[in-house]
Amino acid sequence: MTVTEDRLALEGTAAPRAPEPQRSVRVALFGLGRTGLRHAVVLSTIANVELVAIGDPDGHLRSNARGMGLPGRPYPRLDTMLRRAEAEALVIAHPLDAVPGLYDAAMASGAALLIDAEPMMSVAGLEPLAAAARQGRAIGCAVPLAHHPVFQHALGLIESKVLGAVREVRAAR
Repeated sequence: MTVTEDRLALEGTAAPRAPEPQRSVRVALFGLGRTGLRHAVVLSTIANVELVAIGDPDGHLRSNARGMGLPGRPYPRLDTMLRRAEAEALVIAHPLDAVPGLYDAAMASGAALLIDAEPMMSVAGLEPLAAAARQGRAIGCAVPLAHHPVFQHALGLIESKVLGAVREVRAAR
């Protein structure tokens, strides 16, 4: 148990849980560095989410992820992974400009798309993402740590004012 879980147990409070999909969702993850592994951990805690494919151009990272027990077949190329895995959602945790065609393959997939952090692109480069989102495609940019249950609990404490007035907030990544 974590310190937060111990505290919640003493208070008789259940740990906050992430919202769960109402049906099984097939997810593919491309990018198996530190950021991608964080996404995999968060995805593994959400009910009804099945990690069906993992990918990275670096063979060592694919081997490491498999050695850690990540489910899903490993792929070196995103386009191949998307063609074979039939994923409904795709998490990109790899720099979009580091692999030629990565962005195009992600956009062509039609899957719901989550890009880790902000995509490092020009405003003109972001326009296709914005246009797809305006047409109803689920597209987001996020850092999974912000959705960790401990932060949801902290938000509840702040909103309840049990800690008093918040004077300063600092964050680092």
